[in-house]
Amino acid sequence: MAEPDVRFIPFSGSNQQAKKAKESALNSASVVYSDFGDQTAARAAEARAAEPASERKLSKRLLQFPQNVQTGRPTPSHYIIFDRIKLSPGKGSEGDRSITLKGKTKTSIAQIALYMPASVNVGYKSRYEDLAVGIGAELAGSLADSISRNVAKSDEGLSAAATTEASKFQKNFMAAGGDVANQVILGALNSAIGILPGMGGFKEVAQLKANKVITDKMELFFKGVNRREFQYEFTFIPTSAEDSRVVNEIVKEFKSAMLPEYTSGIITNAISDRTLTVPDLFDIKYMYLDEKYSARENRYLNKITTCYLTNMSVKYGSDRYTAYRPDDIGAPPQNTSVTLNFQEVEIVTRERAEKGF
Repeated sequence: MAEPDVRFIPFSGSNQQAKKAKESALNSASVVYSDFGDQTAARAAEARAAEPASERKLSKRLLQFPQNVQTGRPTPSHYIIFDRIKLSPGKGSEGDRSITLKGKTKTSIAQIALYMPASVNVGYKSRYEDLAVGIGAELAGSLADSISRNVAKSDEGLSAAATTEASKFQKNFMAAGGDVANQVILGALNSAIGILPGMGGFKEVAQLKANKVITDKMELFFKGVNRREFQYEFTFIPTSAEDSRVVNEIVKEFKSAMLPEYTSGIITNAISDRTLTVPDLFDIKYMYLDEKYSARENRYLNKITTCYLTNMSVKYGSDRYTAYRPDDIGAPPQNTSVTLNFQEVEIVTRERAEKGF
């Protein structure tokens, strides 16, 4: 039996594919942890690496790719942060409109910092529906509008306003009498004659003979705003054993955040095989390091409200599956590609768009 076509290669800076991936990431990416204050990303990484593992006391789990940060560059470097969020009862944030977030405190339990993708896309979509409006509906709408405008001015209340406006409505009705009469007469004839054998389609034939068609007005009605969705694609090509472990942890972190777990019933404390927890959320930020290596949020790019990770796909290998030499976990793949789809919990309105969303 032929052996499977899988190659094991050592971690080496001479590997051209890994070299190119690393150079691409370093040219666009850098990571800084808020826990380290104003230190540069390189110094922060060095300080964390120098600490014994048992003494590293971090408020949250921190993961980054790539691990090595190029220093001394005159141009800013860019990266993207995914904060894994758990919700708990609390005051909440001002401006929360969603029931999901209202009255909840957000706690970041993990932060994943990745190189900036080649491009980021954001779409805004409002929903409209084209509907037919009959003459009766149009006139009734005018009556309702008049009543609502004048009811506040009337000392006698809604009934008096309705009576006053009804007399005005009669004039509008008479002015539109021709349209109403045409529709009523054709409708009545069609109902009466259309039931006779062979007389189906009488209304349409009558209109065709006259070379005229009576139609309803078509109006475009606003129906709401779609929630924005975001998709990111990352390709990880580790160049060290440490990189391989970090990539594995990043994939696990995203998977863990997007999936629920079994929990106790809503009323009882017993674990139920029908009750699931709600998955964690994410806060996403586009960041960069300025010339002084201070972390800044890039306000030229759109802000993103809190999101759920709705879809995730992971691809191990590329044109040909290749793995590095095995370690205590297994044989790490040379190439891991991840596609992440996020959807915002809240909709973005004009007020939010003016604030950068």
